[in-house]
Amino acid sequence: MNWLERTIGAVAPQWGLSRARAKLALQAYEAAKPTRTHAAKRVSGSGTLQAGGASVSLREQARYLDESHDLASGVLDTLVKYAIGPNGIVVEPQPMMLDGTFATDLAWELGQLWQRWGLAPEVTGELDWIQTQHLAGRTLFRDGEVFSQLLSGRVPGLTHSSAVPFSIELLEPDFVPTDLDRPADNIVQGIQRDAWGKPKAFKVYKTHPGEGRWQSTRDLKTVPADRMIHAKLVKRLHQARGVSVFANVLVRLNDLKEYEESERVAARVSAVLAAYIKKEGDYEGGDGSKPRLIQMAPGMVIDDLKPGEDIGTIESNRPSVLLQPFRDAMLRAVAAGTGTTFSSLAKLYEGSYSSQRQELVEGYQGYQVLSALWISRFVRPTYRQFAQMAITAGLVKVPAGIDWASILDASYQAPAMIWIDPLKEAAANRELRKAGFESTQNIIRARGKNPDAIKQQIVQDERENRAEGLVFSTSSAVKEPLKPEKPNEQKS
Repeated sequence: MNWLERTIGAVAPQWGLSRARAKLALQAYEAAKPTRTHAAKRVSGSGTLQAGGASVSLREQARYLDESHDLASGVLDTLVKYAIGPNGIVVEPQPMMLDGTFATDLAWELGQLWQRWGLAPEVTGELDWIQTQHLAGRTLFRDGEVFSQLLSGRVPGLTHSSAVPFSIELLEPDFVPTDLDRPADNIVQGIQRDAWGKPKAFKVYKTHPGEGRWQSTRDLKTVPADRMIHAKLVKRLHQARGVSVFANVLVRLNDLKEYEESERVAARVSAVLAAYIKKEGDYEGGDGSKPRLIQMAPGMVIDDLKPGEDIGTIESNRPSVLLQPFRDAMLRAVAAGTGTTFSSLAKLYEGSYSSQRQELVEGYQGYQVLSALWISRFVRPTYRQFAQMAITAGLVKVPAGIDWASILDASYQAPAMIWIDPLKEAAANRELRKAGFESTQNIIRARGKNPDAIKQQIVQDERENRAEGLVFSTSSAVKEPLKPEKPNEQKS
């Protein structure tokens, strides 16, 4: 203790004790102190400030890698495949009656309209609903965000592709300028907000800025927030714009790409056999003789070497034997940074059933997080607006006694986890169902299928099989035969 601390301790012991505790607490956090070996790099800006200055560069680099690097493209393919699924997010309308029963007819009508609307849901008419989800989801993961304008009712110049007067317009992040800031109007990075930070409107270019046309802020249109979907990847609270999933692995991917290119070039060079002639003693050139050129051929015998000469080949150790371990280590780091799994990126499936399933379960949890984001920020708002317009247009019959609070409700099924051993997984589901711990509907939904559709198919199969006199082990008419009584068994 120095003289000041001793004085404080004598005059005000309680104050001295609190000072000593605070001093010890400060000393405990050594990581907060910059040292010669610890730079203690920090970020003090807000999430909006940090993302706004980097999001454009990050998404442009990510687009380059998506077009030019197989590994980066594989990361995006994996995220789309497992977070959105080959068939997209499956939507099942779930309207309820006031008595708590399921509105079956209304749900069926909404489901049929939804299927037909999904044939051409967006304004260009070039994509169906599954392709729309795949491309929009890829944009979200690669660029960090994606926009979708909800166009309902009569829109000048637009013809809706289905009976439901509703379409969507997909927009890349470039349409909403990140460099548009107007503090007087509370506009930050192209988004106008209220005093609480809730979006009120979006400033949107009428054409893509990357098409080469000169555009100014006069070419911006204002889209109300209730007509715009903004799905984004964020890691900070109050972050206005999203950041690419590649943000923390861009440098690693670029380095790995250049390293692999160097190894490929070295391997091509080493594949060209080169030979040399070694002369005895000190060789002195300049005697005027032409360089000797020996044509190489399989099985050839070189018998014209001069006395004292020897022939040898230039050996190469490329590609390096350390290439594969180094590449695998880099891929594991990329998988950790992008939320994917190493096996999916490297296409290397090794290990026991337990180890493979452990990786699958851990990876599936990460994909479910992205699926939940995709459902809440893109699929659910789209379906609810669709259902609202279908009801408003009178395309469905709303029964009396409907619970209007649930009329727009639906269940959203993310992609199912792939089975490594179908027999074991099916046996586990069967035991859960027999014990009453799980319902048949949830088991079917967990596989990414529609329980009502499966039930209808089963009923149809049973009806056709009975009509044709076909009986299988799965038929409901098949019953287990009674076990015969043992001869020495007496009835009580």
